[in-house]
Amino acid sequence: MRKIMKTVFGSHLYGLNTEHSDMDFKGIYLPTIDDILLNSYKPIINKDTNKKGKNDNTDVDEELFALPKFIELACRGETVVLDMLFSNAVEYDCLQDSSLGHIWVSLQNNRHRFITKNLKAYIGYLKGHVAKNNQKGKKLKNINNMIRMLNRQEKEQPGRRLKDIWQMLPTGNEIIKGELDGELYWSLFGSKYKDHITIKYCIEQMQLKSDSYGARIQETAKNNVDFKAASHALRAGYQIIDLYETGFYSYPLAQTAMLRDVKAGKYDYETEIAPELERIISEIETLSDNSDYPEKIDKEFWNEWLIGVYEDAFEFGCDNND
Repeated sequence: MRKIMKTVFGSHLYGLNTEHSDMDFKGIYLPTIDDILLNSYKPIINKDTNKKGKNDNTDVDEELFALPKFIELACRGETVVLDMLFSNAVEYDCLQDSSLGHIWVSLQNNRHRFITKNLKAYIGYLKGHVAKNNQKGKKLKNINNMIRMLNRQEKEQPGRRLKDIWQMLPTGNEIIKGELDGELYWSLFGSKYKDHITIKYCIEQMQLKSDSYGARIQETAKNNVDFKAASHALRAGYQIIDLYETGFYSYPLAQTAMLRDVKAGKYDYETEIAPELERIISEIETLSDNSDYPEKIDKEFWNEWLIGVYEDAFEFGCDNND
């Protein structure tokens, strides 16, 4: 495997890292000629030092994209690839095979060919991602509230079953009481608990459900907002505005200090973050409609570019030595 480039990624690239941030790297590699011809290369190779299930500042994550996969993602306008293309923390000449550095230089020289009017669609997606995570946080908060209520009931009188406190069990949005095959059940966000089970067993099952949510959603449940997702959405929005206005962006962004405060929860979501997202989306839509960028990426150009890279690389001996 021959690396074309590697860049630090994530919060360390954006200038939003904290003392708890893990190290992320992204890179591109050139598959062997055999793997290209047989289409047997791995599109993405992940190397993760994390064995504990939750990243901390001692963990290092590395994700390598096969060159054709990278081009495919870039043609789809994936933000991860755009961030790589505009990274100012790239290593390539000092890698194992520095003769491949010209591939990265060519990619950066042509990165404007990946910019289209349709980048505006991704801000709607990112805003939806924030809303989705916020909703997950609200669900988790409701589950934890139900666990606390059941714990109080179990402590008052151990050994009771759900049917013994049936009238006390609340209902609401996605929290319902129903009947199936003659048995009553209490359902929380799709998980059904039959009325004959003990309160203790119900608590245990609900706790497993609560624990299945990741650390990020756990934090969102406490704050009612996923501030990290909000920071990502705002950052992507500012980057796309820069692309439409200047065709370029680099890190740190002019808004980095503000984004760091958003990530730390120093802004109110409803009165400050959400209105800013709406303003960004409106500005991007206007810039997109008035831009000279094409509607679609010229995939024929990139197909020919890729073929040229293969011809050049393998002609000069970058063969299938591992």
